[in-house]
Amino acid sequence: MKNIFKITILLMATNLLAFNLMDIFSSTNYDEYVPPRNETTTKNANLSLKYISHTNIKDDMSKKRRENAIYLINEFLFILQNNSFNDAVKKSLPLMHKSLLTANQKDLDEDTKRFSFKKAHERASYYNFPIAVTRVDKLKTTEIGHGNSYEKGVEYKIWIAKKESKGYPAPIVIFFKEGSDNPKISYVGSI
Repeated sequence: MKNIFKITILLMATNLLAFNLMDIFSSTNYDEYVPPRNETTTKNANLSLKYISHTNIKDDMSKKRRENAIYLINEFLFILQNNSFNDAVKKSLPLMHKSLLTANQKDLDEDTKRFSFKKAHERASYYNFPIAVTRVDKLKTTEIGHGNSYEKGVEYKIWIAKKESKGYPAPIVIFFKEGSDNPKISYVGSI
């Protein structure tokens, strides 16, 4: 049993070192990240928008913001459904608001990673892809973060439907920085 524990610790340390080396040589600017759009993501977003148009969703979100929010959530769900936990964390970093990241912005903060992100990764298969939005609530938030992660803007809680028999819709919170139409996930929520 002690050998298994030692091997596990050694593997974890090796993976941590590999991720840190990748971070050192990475040059991604997460503040300017815009989800990629290709034929598939456009089709998926259009399907999600079509679903919204058949529901009674009333919000003050502009069409551009709504489209960008759906692209973001679809991309996040795709990452969760198609990657291991560690790979999903790494690939999700550009989608997350910097208040959910470590100080060097190279990883999710420990609480987010251990709790809400872990739960989201485990339950990602409960959701259809592309997403089906059932409700949008504008929150009263006008600023988030502190220190280097502080930004003014607006948050929306977007409820997405689960597959049949998997339960009620669950929310994810996105943030639009003041003067920007490019959203970031500010709370993984209960997905």
